[in-house]
Amino acid sequence: MIRKLAKDVENSKMTVGGNSPKLLYKSKLVSAHFHTSNNITMKNILLLPLSFLLLASTLTLLPEAVRASGNPVLDVKGLGLLPGVPYYMISSEWPIVGGVVSLGNDINGTCPLDVILLENFCVTGTPVTFSIASGDQELFITDSTDLYISFDSTSNCTNETMVWMHESSNSSSTELLTIGGVEGDINTLFRIVNVGGSFVSNYKLLAYKLSSYDLALTTSDVGAVFDFTTGIRYLALTEPPLIVGFQVAYDYHGLKAVV
Repeated sequence: MIRKLAKDVENSKMTVGGNSPKLLYKSKLVSAHFHTSNNITMKNILLLPLSFLLLASTLTLLPEAVRASGNPVLDVKGLGLLPGVPYYMISSEWPIVGGVVSLGNDINGTCPLDVILLENFCVTGTPVTFSIASGDQELFITDSTDLYISFDSTSNCTNETMVWMHESSNSSSTELLTIGGVEGDINTLFRIVNVGGSFVSNYKLLAYKLSSYDLALTTSDVGAVFDFTTGIRYLALTEPPLIVGFQVAYDYHGLKAVV
């Protein structure tokens, strides 16, 4: 498998130097496999006293993601979720509140744009990327990773970032998820939590916020609310949580994967 992945990267005719999701995803997968392989080789050649050998073996055999706290978040194929790689966020609760997460018009018809749930699986959603809030170079996203979520897209709204955040709406008392966030702000921090079940990729999102009572840092589930005026489901801080899975948005050939 390692030789095949390395050959695929070597034979790629795409220009290296851009931000191709294809090359980024492949290079990270190859890096993950070679990381473990090289560590095993190191273990075999270390000639140290027994106590030091056991310690070295423990540190070198475990991939970085395993050494980190928390369990790796998995996509629908059972592969670890990689920071910087575009994924579709798919709800597994169809036909109740299932669908594909996407960038949509604001509930008031103004900027910034909102995070919505498309109920039609025939319509492609908007891919998202994850970045680790601490800045650590972790190999995988884990269920204890504080992270930022951004749409892998552009907006017609002036000077608006693709970073997710939550804020109150004039037409709703519920805090809706929208874009235009600034990484580092509390209302842009999220965490992915495994909820179990029969699916490989079965998670909910937690959003960090400050308590209105004592300003203590707390979390809220991310769910979906239906607006009868627009006929659209908007992601918001509400219960029950929206259960989602993650699917790589682009295959090895740089094409959009079918949702």
